[in-house]
Amino acid sequence: MNWKPGQDVIIPTSVSDEEAKKKYTQGFKTHKPYLRTLHNPNRVDEEGQASRAAAGTLQLGELTVRRMGFGAMRVTTDGSDIWGPPGRSRTAKLLLHRALDLGINFLDTADSYGPHASESFIAETLYPYPEGLVIGTKGGIVRPSRRSWDPDGRPSSCAGPWTEA
Repeated sequence: MNWKPGQDVIIPTSVSDEEAKKKYTQGFKTHKPYLRTLHNPNRVDEEGQASRAAAGTLQLGELTVRRMGFGAMRVTTDGSDIWGPPGRSRTAKLLLHRALDLGINFLDTADSYGPHASESFIAETLYPYPEGLVIGTKGGIVRPSRRSWDPDGRPSSCAGPWTEA
């Protein structure tokens, strides 16, 4: 186990709580049935405030992401319907750059945001991507109109976001 202070790791559910307690003596916390993270009591900065970096990291395969990410759903709209490009693109661009300035290295988006606007806007704003940035996207929802969020799990529908992203 290559655990470092400030970093969380995923403990497989195949490891029982008893085994985990023996192996990971610093403690761990169960978040969901499939995710346990090691406890780290040193999650405050010099002023005693919780910081983005102090929130720790997760190892996802070969990727390391900070636990505090940025959900990009509302980047594409100033309203409640998540439809179309950003109403204030300059402000939205500043927001994305500010997230990176704060140490966030994981952006969550989906092809249904906009639809197809969030991913394009993130690419337009942040490309070339900084080293270590991870952009996670989702598919399987189509938007035939402003107020519609229709599931579409057909392979042909779900393949699009991954090949186009």
